[in-house]
Amino acid sequence: MAKNMQLYTLFNILKSAGSKGVTKAQVSKQLNVAENSVPVYMFSMKKYFKAEFTTIKNGRAIVAYVLDNADKITVPQFRKGSTGSKKSVTKAIAKKNKSVSKPVKAAKTKSVNIPSDGSVAIPDKDLHVAEISDREFDDIRSSLGL
Repeated sequence: MAKNMQLYTLFNILKSAGSKGVTKAQVSKQLNVAENSVPVYMFSMKKYFKAEFTTIKNGRAIVAYVLDNADKITVPQFRKGSTGSKKSVTKAIAKKNKSVSKPVKAAKTKSVNIPSDGSVAIPDKDLHVAEISDREFDDIRSSLGL
């Protein structure tokens, strides 16, 4: 069974509280989030579902939130496109002809002499280092999400 969206749970909490409102502590306990995250959820309700709130304050600190237009807005219970249950996917497995191959011998490598005096060894002159263009570097960064 699919889980309810956090905003749907928040909507039900605010709707059931009525005109007395809900504190940050109550919301954070019900949603299992930090109290500092509660204003973010309230902003999301305003932005996506046009919710209107009245805040009850003690000085500058917000004590409680009251949802004013609970009967006029609708908040979906599940995400768009979710079905509530996962479907099993089966794929046809292609059979491959198994052929026996000979083991590949490892190539011989040159031994590297590391100076004992702590100096840095200079690479060989025939060492080729490929340069990466800005476009390739941007592609790499975007694929890594940086």
